[in-house]
Amino acid sequence: MKQKKVRPNRVAVGAPMRLYLCCFVFRSVNALTVRTYFNADEYWQSLEVAHVAVFGYGHLTWEWDAAVRGFAHPAIFAAIYEAARWMRVDTVPFLVWAPRFVQAAFAALADVSIARLARRLDGDRARGWALFCTMSCWFHFFCSVRTFSNCMETALSAAAAALWPWQCIKDREAKDGEVWAAKKAATPQRRSANTKSKLTQNGGANRMVALSLAATSCVIRPTAAGYWFPLIILEAFYTCRSSLGDRTRGIFLLLYEALPNVLSALVFSFVTDRLFYGWWAFTTINFFKFNFLNGGSVRYGVHPWHWYLTQGLPTVASVYLPLAALALFVRSNNNTFTSFIALCCIVIGHSIVEHKELRFMMPTLPFILALSGIGLACLVSEMHVTSKFGKREGGMTGVWKSERVRWIFVAYILFTQIPPALYFSMWHQIGSIAVMPFLSNAVSANSTHSGGILFLTPCHQTPYTTHMHNSHVSMRFLECPPKCFWCDDENVSNFDHVDESERFFHNPGAWLATAYGAQDCVYSRNDHSVGVFVERDGHVVPFCDGTLVPSHVVMFNDTYAQLGVKAWLKDWGYRHEADLFHTHFKVDRDMQSRMWVFVRSPSLRDGGRE
Repeated sequence: MKQKKVRPNRVAVGAPMRLYLCCFVFRSVNALTVRTYFNADEYWQSLEVAHVAVFGYGHLTWEWDAAVRGFAHPAIFAAIYEAARWMRVDTVPFLVWAPRFVQAAFAALADVSIARLARRLDGDRARGWALFCTMSCWFHFFCSVRTFSNCMETALSAAAAALWPWQCIKDREAKDGEVWAAKKAATPQRRSANTKSKLTQNGGANRMVALSLAATSCVIRPTAAGYWFPLIILEAFYTCRSSLGDRTRGIFLLLYEALPNVLSALVFSFVTDRLFYGWWAFTTINFFKFNFLNGGSVRYGVHPWHWYLTQGLPTVASVYLPLAALALFVRSNNNTFTSFIALCCIVIGHSIVEHKELRFMMPTLPFILALSGIGLACLVSEMHVTSKFGKREGGMTGVWKSERVRWIFVAYILFTQIPPALYFSMWHQIGSIAVMPFLSNAVSANSTHSGGILFLTPCHQTPYTTHMHNSHVSMRFLECPPKCFWCDDENVSNFDHVDESERFFHNPGAWLATAYGAQDCVYSRNDHSVGVFVERDGHVVPFCDGTLVPSHVVMFNDTYAQLGVKAWLKDWGYRHEADLFHTHFKVDRDMQSRMWVFVRSPSLRDGGRE
């Protein structure tokens, strides 16, 4: 019987680029859709830092005074801002949206890489389903286009994982004997060529690029080392296992590829930090010391050790977790096992620290979504069920092969993912972002005066200078730095420290009277302190230090009802100017359903001192 000639499945050179462009268009629309607040670091640890570096004004949080943060991530946006300044297009819309589209480009890279990772792990059938999973994942839609260092770390790690030599790990166990027997029989010159060929076949060239991307992700966010280091150790183990009599050469090749990338990443990190700080700052060491040794991050929230397992991952990955678990069970091999090890390292590493956030689980998504694609492919196709311990012939039959069940799974995923993706991206906590164009228009119309804008919100609840881009307007917000950065002194504690934000919410009226006084306050700088009550014309009135009273006050609606706030606003002649929707339910504080803006009458523009 004449055998049918099978033509190799060749992919056109332009196909990956076309796929990337499609993903970029999708993520660009995604970036335009996301208009809500999620976490302060989206602005205060990236865009605000870049704005200070390029334009020379703005606000740096306490982390930058303590050199806890590296400048590598903000440097990406600083380059964009510098180009905008040089071309004189540094308008507020450009400063706000250009970084979003840059992040959309990285998110598209993550999409393509996740699809490639699924194919590397299990074959072509899983690639399309993995792409469907990453495009439909609600948390990926909600978070991947935001300017977090976590999102950049995730995109780079996904690209590195897609280029990691997964297939060579699978091939090594099957072909150890014959490959290395041939190597031993080869001549020295031929052996050198064979070594190079084997290196390329097993992904050596890709491994070099993968290590470079992994090292860059560690520079962007040092926690990435927590899962890349174990992967490199596993790679070294498999290299030793497969190299037989030539283990030294295999380890040497791995070190030859890894060390230059690690050293280059460290040099890049040190140089960028030196340029920003003006001195040699070891930010990675400071980051590790503050978060892991001193536990300074607990000031911003504490969760139990199991929080990521019981709440974090189920929220971030939702319906994809069972599919990933199915892939680990049905397609059990060294590839999926190594992916599972990476997942465990991410979860365990972040669980050690008491302070936990959903965005810290972003690096798990490339592995979970790739495995989910494999799991979906197993459910809706005739893929064989294999295991690490043997092989069972045949495929899934009956209902699992039907088109109906395929569309049931697709519909179920879309039904559970699209509503939260749209709601949290377009409505939940929108007030923090929507208030900034209102204030920016007020600045452009020259409506601000005296003390400018005062944010009476929990610290860092809104963007800041990047959404104003005006060096002439004065702005103030309630700060919340720790008492000390390192707390080496046993008598000094961050836990008992009361910051400005906490002092305000403990007694808002007293804080306002202390900071700005009342309309009829005594204005003198002689022998008085802020907050002292003095006698004038037989009446006891508060003393103020001459601080200009703001023209615009921003607060949540629940703050207005607190002690002394309404009276202070009325005393200074503020009127309720804007009422913006924020959220339907509270997040981690009292109900903050509306964002309000109060504007002071221009007749009192000099703080009551005409």
